[in-house]
Amino acid sequence: MRTELNPDKTSRALAYQYWSSSVVPMVTVVKKIDVTKLVCISKKHNYKINMLMCWCIGKASSTIPECYLLSEGDKLYRYDALSVQVIVQDKNGKLAFCDVPYNDDLVEFNKSYLERTGRSYETGEDNLLPERLMISTSALPFFQFDVCVNQYNPTYKNAFLVWGQFSRHLWKYSVNMSLNFCHLLMDGSHVATLFNNFQKAINGLA
Repeated sequence: MRTELNPDKTSRALAYQYWSSSVVPMVTVVKKIDVTKLVCISKKHNYKINMLMCWCIGKASSTIPECYLLSEGDKLYRYDALSVQVIVQDKNGKLAFCDVPYNDDLVEFNKSYLERTGRSYETGEDNLLPERLMISTSALPFFQFDVCVNQYNPTYKNAFLVWGQFSRHLWKYSVNMSLNFCHLLMDGSHVATLFNNFQKAINGLA
C-alpha cells in the first residue's frame, strides 16, 4: 500500500526545489563489496548467491525511510513495504521480472524467492507486487565489470542495483556493485548508509 505525500512537507522538499526540473535526476555510485561471508554461507547452507544478495539488499534498505519513497511525475508516494525485483530467464530463454517480498526472516525470504522465481521460470510470466516499493536488481554472474552506469527512463525512478562476477583473491571474495538512484528521493548520505548497511548485512549472516 502507498500514501501520497506533499513533497514540500517532507525531508525531500529541498531536493524537489533543486532537481524536480532536472532532465536526468539520476546518480550512479559504484562500490566494491566484501562478499566473503556471503559465499561461505551460500556453500554451507546451499543458498543461492543471488537470493542472499537480494535479502541483504532488502535488509540494508529496510531501515532507511527514503528507500520507501517513489516519485511519479510531480507526485511523491511512500510505500509501507519493500520487494526486491530479480530478472529471471525462463526455461525457453525469455526474460521475466519477478518481485520477492522482503522479509527480515532469511528462511522465509528464501522460500518466497524459490517459489516466485520458480513460477516465473516455468511460465515465463512476470510475477509482480505493485503494492510494494520495488528495488530492482540485475546480476551478471559471468561478467566482471569495473563500472556500470544504468539507463535513465524518466518514468522509472526506482533504485536499481547491478553486480557482476565475484573476484577471488586468496580466500577472500569481492564484487563491484552499481547503484542507480534518483536524487529527488535520496542523497549521498543515504546511499552511503545503504552500502554500509549492505556490508553489515553480509557480515551478519549466520
